Amino acid sequence: MRFFGESPSQGRSRHGKLALALPLDPLSSRTPPSKAPPAMDRTLEVVALPVSDIDRAIGFYRDKVGFNLDHNTVNEHMHVVQLTPPGSGCSIVIGDLPSQNEMAPGSMRGLQLVVSDARAA
Repeated sequence: MRFFGESPSQGRSRHGKLALALPLDPLSSRTPPSKAPPAMDRTLEVVALPVSDIDRAIGFYRDKVGFNLDHNTVNEHMHVVQLTPPGSGCSIVIGDLPSQNEMAPGSMRGLQLVVSDARAA
């Protein structure tokens, strides 16, 4: 099983499906867009979030918000963490990979965590 960050361009998601890294601005791509087959499923499974303190972010998302900690990989080259909201097919990834360091902590805008009961959340 491969997780986000194991390959710079593609890998396998936690569901065993092929995962491709998409450019932040699809219009900046040098390759012309291709017409995708209409029967192909598309799912958003990973969103990289820039954070200033990885351990503090783990504590917040796992302990305060209730996300499941899928993995926490630390070695001499990286620290990468994947967390998933219960019942969700999409995870967040926090860490210190080069692509994550290009974004300023707190710069992600417009993500929505949807719950069935806002009062209970």
